[in-house]
Amino acid sequence: MVTRKQYIKEFKLAAISLVLDQGYTIAEASRSLEINANILKRWIKEYQADDEQSFRDNGKLTPEQEKRGRYPLLLDSITIHECQD
Repeated sequence: MVTRKQYIKEFKLAAISLVLDQGYTIAEASRSLEINANILKRWIKEYQADDEQSFRDNGKLTPEQEKRGRYPLLLDSITIHECQD
């Protein structure tokens, strides 16, 4: 079985900085870092969408997720019916 590579937050931010701050193209940066260009594109998209919450450690919830609880998708799918006496 092939294991997926995992990159630390600092590596992702450094890779993003090459493109956004230092003027490298995605292709140049990804080649130099030996990562797939699509991965770098996804990291940039995530960072631009919400830079403070992007690349959290596994298992850490965003403030919005903490408000909604641990299982928001499960709760969204449950409909509560009131008993009529």
